[in-house]
Amino acid sequence: MKKIKHLMNIEYCLEKQKCRTIKTIMIDKKGKLLIKNLYIDDICDNIEKIRKHKLVVFNVEENQKEEILNFFCAQNKKGLLAEVDEKEIYYFPDLNYQDAYLIKYLLENKCSINSSLKIISGNNVV
Repeated sequence: MKKIKHLMNIEYCLEKQKCRTIKTIMIDKKGKLLIKNLYIDDICDNIEKIRKHKLVVFNVEENQKEEILNFFCAQNKKGLLAEVDEKEIYYFPDLNYQDAYLIKYLLENKCSINSSLKIISGNNVV
């Protein structure tokens, strides 16, 4: 009976850890691709390192999406967020509000994203 409880505790911990990690794809200024599984706390703590990349894609679940969006909206720094399909958040650290419509056009037409697409810059949604 102890072994079953122990296994259930391990399974619960692994499931909890799995839902807290976010698959993060980062493209740096030289075009190199870096794929990591990060915790939400790691993203918050290492935001300055993340901002050094050209593009960051977060593959999130529904419960994680709100935390990530709230964190970036609270930062009030430059950068655009594109929320796609309720599962992916694209983060463009170097872009400003003026680039929002260009990103929206490129994601909708050139990348054939036909689902719900929101561009977020600070507290503004395009």
